[in-house]
Amino acid sequence: MSETTSPYLSAVDYLRKIDTVRSPEGIMVDYKGNQITRKAYWTIIDYYKQYFKELGFFYGCGQPIAICSMNVPEFEFVYFAALELGLIASSSAVSFLASDVIKHTTEKEARTLVLSIEYCYDPKYEQFEVKEALKVLHEQEGNNRLERIIFISAGDYLPEDQEKAYKEGLDYEAIIKELELPSDIEIVYPGTIKKYSETTVLAPSQDNMTSLLSQDAVYSNTGGTTTGNPTCAVFKHQNVLNLLQAHEPEVYPGFPVKEGDRELLLIPFSHIGAQFFVLLLRRRAGACIVYNPSAFYTPEELIRCIISDDINSFLGTFTVYNMLARYDGLQEGCLSHLRVPCCGGEAIPPAPTAFINERLQWAGSVPMFTAGGSTAIGGGIITQYGMAEQHRRNQTGFFMPGATAEIINPKTGKVCAPGEEGLLYVNSPAAMDRFLNNTEATERFFSYTDDEGNVYGTDHDLAQVVGEKHPEDILGDRQDPRIFQMNSRPQDVVRYDEATNRYYPGITFGEDGLLTAVDLDECNKLYLLRNKMLDHAEVSAAEALVIPYSKGEKSGRLVCDVVLRDGEDAEAVLRKIYASFEPADKFVPEGILFLVNFQRNPSTSKREIVSLHNVREGYYRVNDEGNIQLATLPEYGDFVWTTVDTVEKRIAPLPASMKEIREAHRDFVLKGSYHQS
Repeated sequence: MSETTSPYLSAVDYLRKIDTVRSPEGIMVDYKGNQITRKAYWTIIDYYKQYFKELGFFYGCGQPIAICSMNVPEFEFVYFAALELGLIASSSAVSFLASDVIKHTTEKEARTLVLSIEYCYDPKYEQFEVKEALKVLHEQEGNNRLERIIFISAGDYLPEDQEKAYKEGLDYEAIIKELELPSDIEIVYPGTIKKYSETTVLAPSQDNMTSLLSQDAVYSNTGGTTTGNPTCAVFKHQNVLNLLQAHEPEVYPGFPVKEGDRELLLIPFSHIGAQFFVLLLRRRAGACIVYNPSAFYTPEELIRCIISDDINSFLGTFTVYNMLARYDGLQEGCLSHLRVPCCGGEAIPPAPTAFINERLQWAGSVPMFTAGGSTAIGGGIITQYGMAEQHRRNQTGFFMPGATAEIINPKTGKVCAPGEEGLLYVNSPAAMDRFLNNTEATERFFSYTDDEGNVYGTDHDLAQVVGEKHPEDILGDRQDPRIFQMNSRPQDVVRYDEATNRYYPGITFGEDGLLTAVDLDECNKLYLLRNKMLDHAEVSAAEALVIPYSKGEKSGRLVCDVVLRDGEDAEAVLRKIYASFEPADKFVPEGILFLVNFQRNPSTSKREIVSLHNVREGYYRVNDEGNIQLATLPEYGDFVWTTVDTVEKRIAPLPASMKEIREAHRDFVLKGSYHQS
């Protein structure tokens, strides 16, 4: 759709116009019982648009703003008002903001930061040291300074009585004063925009009527979950609109979320999965977003929220579903409202997924829908909508309408035959336009062109074609009929060298930034070793990784870290795991570490892989004589084994600081310390 023929000014303009044919009294937001109707919703966004215009923003200005917000309704109002005006929304997790506030603000030319004030005083966020992060703004000079911080609060848009109770005793002036912000930064206090009474939104002038679809809409940090070095993917309004239009009912009747459905928001807005897949696509479908932050904390709270809030849909990580399925308090039929349980992110293990699906169905739900694809490719590019339930066993499905892919053999550069594993390259109308201020990274990403001149992008995920859809499922020329399976990511690939008895990254990148040729048949995937751990019912969580021989090494020891279900005996499980390996197996962990739990990234719930690399002791093995041995691990050299009588669990290490993660990213290319984008 070109900008000269489009009836839409922006992606948000498209959503607004869709809603004009829906009931104005339909519920768009439910925040602890405060139900905001469709009519009120767009009126509130008009307040925010007018407020931004009076700050000097205007249609098509292209000014970036940075948003670091909790999952609260005000994010939507800020986000949609900014997009509809033509501002560029740059969102970040609070952990990334704290590690590099400049990267998330002025480096992207953002002069305005929207920040949840809870991050500044709530004890849960002490580890992020937001105060210290904001202090670096003192060091900025000239134009490279932040001009304004708009504080928002989770207390706003609660029901009136809850809002009053929430704010009782909170002294916003004192909290902000404690931050010791530069004196020349404009401070906007929580609740300011909500109280704004001007409702007249001036229409854009004729000069501003040019379509925004060809302009930047969203800057999304990608690839930084485990590295701490997020790269910025730029999406134009046209990219976002393409995603929305691909899920129109007449184009994609298999999309399961319907008008009036209730979506529980779990994934933080700092991630494109929440913005695109949850917020935008649910808004396009006419669903109601239910904000219930307590659902984050425990399986009990999650189940309670699903039941008490009549939840039909939510998008969660595999970790969330694994936790939910293994919770002893799950009862038969208790999740009967749940029709669209969605899981995205990294490739998920088949055996635990089968178990999760069985438990979900027993509890009254349907199996998980799993979506695959990197942020840069456009979010959940591989879908399972319309596919039979037996396909919902791992990250297997077909591409959304308008997108297609090729699987390339990394050794030959040729297109793989069906069933052959290679690297996934995707051509999608919803893919990012480029990496911000990084031509080299953009060229590496869009690195394959087919015979017809179509350009494909890749994050070097491993995948294969495993079949074709049934003819009745194919949506005409807009949908690739092939069924794809994503197997793992490049940092999961290692190869064993007999001469050195070490494991090396199987996929690496040369000085030119291009992938070095590698024969995948000579490699093993840490993903598969993790799956083998999870095949044991006693194991509730696992991670396979390579511990460097020394700092800076690109080789190391193959180990597994596991968490057992409550009541399981670590010694018995250790013996069972080692008994499951065959003598010919090369990829046998040198040791197994039993953890009480995994520390997780608070923004994504993913395991902090880099921090696990810092563990240098506590690994157990069963030797050829059947003895249990404990490793001591010097800074350099091999494990030193001592025969012991008992197996003990350890407390997981704290998540690595962003400084440590950045250093690890520079020092070595290993599991969890490299992400192409």
